[in-house]
Amino acid sequence: MSERQLQFRVGIFTVFAIVAASAMVIAFGKVDSLFDESYQIAVHFEKAPGIFPGTPVRKNGISIGKVVDIRFDDEHGGVIIVADIQQHVKLRTDAKPLLQRTLIGDASINFEPGTSQEFVKPGQQLHGVPPIDPMEIVGRLETQFSDAVASLEQTSIEYRSLAKNVNGLINENRGQIEVIIAKAATSLDEFAVTMRGMQNAIDAANALVADEANQKAIKETLQILPTLVEDTRKTVNAAQRTISNIDENMINLKNVTGPLAERSERMTARVESILVSAEGFAAELDKFAHLVNDGDGSLHLLASDPKLYKNLNRSAESLSVLLSNLGPVLRDLRVFSDKIARHPELIGVRGALRGSDGLKSDTRPVPSPPERTSNGSSSRAGRSDFR
Repeated sequence: MSERQLQFRVGIFTVFAIVAASAMVIAFGKVDSLFDESYQIAVHFEKAPGIFPGTPVRKNGISIGKVVDIRFDDEHGGVIIVADIQQHVKLRTDAKPLLQRTLIGDASINFEPGTSQEFVKPGQQLHGVPPIDPMEIVGRLETQFSDAVASLEQTSIEYRSLAKNVNGLINENRGQIEVIIAKAATSLDEFAVTMRGMQNAIDAANALVADEANQKAIKETLQILPTLVEDTRKTVNAAQRTISNIDENMINLKNVTGPLAERSERMTARVESILVSAEGFAAELDKFAHLVNDGDGSLHLLASDPKLYKNLNRSAESLSVLLSNLGPVLRDLRVFSDKIARHPELIGVRGALRGSDGLKSDTRPVPSPPERTSNGSSSRAGRSDFR
């Protein structure tokens, strides 16, 4: 092979290597992202282990940018991370940037989507959630595991003690345990018998329900059930109205009995006085009853002897006739007194010296008594008889 051919081959290999390297750079280096438009935002973290320029920024696991700068926050403390976000990606103001790390130390910033209607503006600063250190988690797990092992050891000791106590209890009460086991076996047999009885009852119920006549009756009962419920509801409503009326009546009764309660003392005193008076009246009535029932008393004779009553009746009739006959006498006495008042000389010396014509002037006549029929005769006849 000549020197010229060797140089040609070396040149071809060099060109091929350059083309391959350029292709790899374009494929794996994402050279197209250099021409994409982006905007920058700042994220504040308390600490940012594993973050460096070029760390990917993701949203829902998809890369949307990268970290371009890291600086300390001298004013508030912590770290401020500046990231380039692709222009077409919109982040909401309530989106939470999380710093996530893997077990091998790789870090990334992942945005959890928010629900706000406002979006992050270029240059705006967000507050990130600090990362969870895997080694710290492992340390916590180790501490918790140690505590768990200690608790498990203590539990095993207690279980061992419990097993010893149970073994001792079984050895001491073996006879009673055998009796209990025998009774348990008997109880199981009785339970089996009971279950068979229940199964028979269920079979009988199934047979009862399977009967067409019973099914028809059940359907009819279910059909009238709404009516029964409605009637029950009406009854309850009527009962409620009745209770309301009773409440109103109780309120009215309370209004009536309230004044009575206020005057209860006076009313009680009056009732007591009435009872005392009634007691005295009862005593007087008892005395009167004794007098009436006394065989020698006038009242008893008047009530029991008809002759006495007839005599009293005849006396009353005679008195009536007497009063009727006294009427003309009283009239004559009135005329006489009137004459004496007008002419006193009729009974004195003046009457003897001065005469009178004997006539009565301006004298009102005495009305004659009404006629009474007694024993078939008139009042005038009775008066003449009396005379």
